[in-house]
Amino acid sequence: MITNSLKFNIIYLILIIVISITVNQYFGNIGIFPIDSFFPFNASYEILNGLYPFKDYWTITGPFIDVIQAILFKIFGVNWTAYVLHASIMNSILGLVVYFSLINFELPKNYSLIYSLLVVTLAYPSAGTPYVDHHATILSIISILVFIVSIKKIKTNLWYFLPVLFFCSFFTKQSPTAYIFLIIGIFYTIFFLKNFFFKKTIFLLLETLIIIFLIFLIFNLYEIRFIDFYNQYIDYPLSIGENRFENFLFPFDYKRIFLKHKWLHISLIPLYVQLFNLIIKKEFFSDNRFIYFGSLILSSYAFISHQLMTINGNFIFFLIPIYAGISHSFLKIKNLKQDSLIIILTILVSFYYFNKYIVSRNFMDLTKNDIKLKVEASLIDQKLYPLKWITFNNKTNPMEEIENLKEVIEIIKNEKLNKSIITDYQFISVILGINDNSPSKYWYHYHVYPTKNHRLFDYYKEFFLEKLKKKNIKKIYVIKPLVGDRKVVETIFQDGCFSKQKKTEILDIYDIRKCF
Repeated sequence: MITNSLKFNIIYLILIIVISITVNQYFGNIGIFPIDSFFPFNASYEILNGLYPFKDYWTITGPFIDVIQAILFKIFGVNWTAYVLHASIMNSILGLVVYFSLINFELPKNYSLIYSLLVVTLAYPSAGTPYVDHHATILSIISILVFIVSIKKIKTNLWYFLPVLFFCSFFTKQSPTAYIFLIIGIFYTIFFLKNFFFKKTIFLLLETLIIIFLIFLIFNLYEIRFIDFYNQYIDYPLSIGENRFENFLFPFDYKRIFLKHKWLHISLIPLYVQLFNLIIKKEFFSDNRFIYFGSLILSSYAFISHQLMTINGNFIFFLIPIYAGISHSFLKIKNLKQDSLIIILTILVSFYYFNKYIVSRNFMDLTKNDIKLKVEASLIDQKLYPLKWITFNNKTNPMEEIENLKEVIEIIKNEKLNKSIITDYQFISVILGINDNSPSKYWYHYHVYPTKNHRLFDYYKEFFLEKLKKKNIKKIYVIKPLVGDRKVVETIFQDGCFSKQKKTEILDIYDIRKCF
């Protein structure tokens, strides 16, 4: 027999899924930021064609998104709708997890639904398409929520999701995954010491070892050398992180950390108050609320630190209704007016961020006025339908950008020699049905691959040249603008062995036949 409670749950879950997918599919089809919007599109296509990260191209971002997207492409075909659907599915998973987390902390279902819907209208729609920072942040906050719910329920199999979530997040992006893993590790240790949580811990360790074994098995199966993985995904990102830590996060700036993210901090005030009460009463070790509050509060600083150390637009505002919902659940208010006031305030703040960042496509460096000039991307190729084309590269005349790209695509199509394509518009090889033979997943000097004065530059240069030799590349097509690097070829071939032809306004062709 289906109870009324179960009926409401089913209706609410369906509503969350529908809103999550609908909102993201809508905004994911409006505007793009080429370097960010297209590189997972191309990487997933290359996986379908037997080219793999770390082995066939340099990458500091994880393959998790690309593998999942390749599966979706296999099922639904290689097209823009299937691409945006990936982000929409992730958006709906987040909404469902938030809803279940809130009702597990005894927040009424109606309130939990509202907070969940606010989350999904703010989370992935800022990017709209699969993106590593969004994916890793969403997986990380899901990990925190699963962790605190598991602490509350104790005897639950939710624990076994944690290692899987961690590895999925880590193989999406190292940060903020590492910060969240550290936070969970600290509070798990406290919980273990308090409860002697021995049996479950053994199983979690065994699960972790099995996952690590499977990863090494996959590396061996696809002939991915561990040294390539380590240099690209561990060593080089660590060197970037050290520099960003010094230059982006410090010196300490009250405005950037607190004022810019004031609503994030305000949403956590009830948890701060209750945490301090536990400390004053010296109940922080005996009361599991210390773990809930500590995990959530520290996670907010982890996400803020991650936001400050990225070079992307603001996107972590979707955490506000999550933290507000958790705070609301611990206030235990029995007054409808006070309940309504908290929810209305959260709605108003969420609407502010929605209007400022989602509607305007701020993450794409666009404005509301810019997107009025959008045109159909299917003018380039039907695989891009139903994307509406407008980029920061040419905000006033998107048709000019499209015509320039169509001209370049035709030139590349007619080139018979083996070629490598270097571009931020990483859909060109996909619509031509060829591999771009690119030695790097995407292009941004220093932030993605070493500059000449970096200790790993020689390794990177050797890796780059090896990929070109392996494919017997004769010409390199550089399609401009490259937002992150204007001298890709010149940096690698410093002896000037190539000849350069400015073929069109946006296309340079490098003949490198004399370089090998």
